[in-house]
Amino acid sequence: IATNQQAVADGVSPFSHGTHEYTRIMKTVALREGLDHYGFDAAIGGARRD
Repeated sequence: IATNQQAVADGVSPFSHGTHEYTRIMKTVALREGLDHYGFDAAIGGARRD
């Protein structure tokens, strides 16, 4: 629902910040900001396991 544009502009990558920090910044932080921005109270997620 959102992209962490500041992190993109700052050049955050898994090579410069490590995979765990990159995932936190680009996925977790972006998701939480998007939820706050649009006023959602909950989120439903899932993952494929092929």
